[in-house]
Amino acid sequence: MNYRPHIIAAEFDAGAIATTATLVVASIKMRRGESQKMNHWLRARVAAQGFTILAICGGAYLVNKREREAAAAKGSNDVSQESAAENRKQEKERREFEERLKNAEEAHRIEVQGRNDVRKPVSRETTVESPYAPGHNKAGWLGWNTSSRSNTPASTSEPSKERPS
Repeated sequence: MNYRPHIIAAEFDAGAIATTATLVVASIKMRRGESQKMNHWLRARVAAQGFTILAICGGAYLVNKREREAAAAKGSNDVSQESAAENRKQEKERREFEERLKNAEEAHRIEVQGRNDVRKPVSRETTVESPYAPGHNKAGWLGWNTSSRSNTPASTSEPSKERPS
């Protein structure tokens, strides 16, 4: 059945023509300086656009309703077979997913258990030096010298030396 485009197209054409006509009349009224009449025609344009939207939605609803009725008349047997096949497919996918999830959880458990067995105790002598610890060059963010006279990066091993003025 190829009635779907014709129903929606006819309603859309009528609404589009009405909207265009009201917009043309409103622009003519604007050129003539008749602002009150122009506002009336612009309101009519809004109403025509609303009619167009409602007509398209109503037409789509009717087409969908007719297609559902045609499918029901064709036979619910075909629909039930399709839904049963779809249910079987979804059940198979769910089982496969659960199996993959179970395998992933087991692999994660083994990996975590392996890490715990291999870990070495951390000695107290190992410390992380703060970039602002005493004796460290406080050169500024990203290690660049904050001196206004120097444009070179500050050395992290030697204190920065400013040039004599």
